Amino acid sequence: MLYQINRSGRIGHIKSIPLALRNIYATALEITPTGHLEMGAVIQHAVDESISKTINMPESSTPMDIVNVYTSAYRKGLKGITVFRANSKTYQPRKLAEL
Repeated sequence: MLYQINRSGRIGHIKSIPLALRNIYATALEITPTGHLEMGAVIQHAVDESISKTINMPESSTPMDIVNVYTSAYRKGLKGITVFRANSKTYQPRKLAEL
């Protein structure tokens, strides 16, 4: 099971994990960019300083998708975000266990 999670970065497809747990413990890659923005926005409203929220995006994301995320973050009042597009680096964090 850990091998499957490491390999895909997701748990939603692993049937041996109960559905209730799969719904609660979604990985960063299973949360939509909008979901990441909403999480950051909820917290940012309660904090005077900036919070940097990583917005995980699928490999299929286009430059316009990324522009839309930054624009949406600005409109929601986020002061700092980082965009991470899947497979944009040689080694992704989920693959470190395989090294």
